Amino acid sequence: MIKYTPTQNNPVLKAGEQFATVKSANEGFSAKGDQTIELELNVGGFTMRDTLYNSERAAWRIKQARACFGFDDAEGEEIEFEAADLIGCTGKVRVDLGEPKKSGKYEGKSFLEVKEYLTRTQDLEPDADNIPF
Repeated sequence: MIKYTPTQNNPVLKAGEQFATVKSANEGFSAKGDQTIELELNVGGFTMRDTLYNSERAAWRIKQARACFGFDDAEGEEIEFEAADLIGCTGKVRVDLGEPKKSGKYEGKSFLEVKEYLTRTQDLEPDADNIPF
């Protein structure tokens, strides 16, 4: 016999624009030897992870993330910062389904991921009515 207490369904993170806060940011290296920043984000009340790669082809994404979190990096100037500088920063991101996994346990399944860090246009405060508890 099973006994349980019925509860409400947990809220579900939906694709679209979401408020995000950086919970942790760690520096590392990719398999190719490029510097990386491993981000753990609180997105709409859910934990998501994203990796920013510091390579010639992918550095634009670091600039996009820093602009989202309130940093104004001038084009063409070399910027030096600690990944930890991002901890506690807030901004808005666009989440959407990623490409289906090609192998492993989740082969053929798609998951939500951060598709874009949206440029900050003003100081952000979370919309108290839009954060699930």
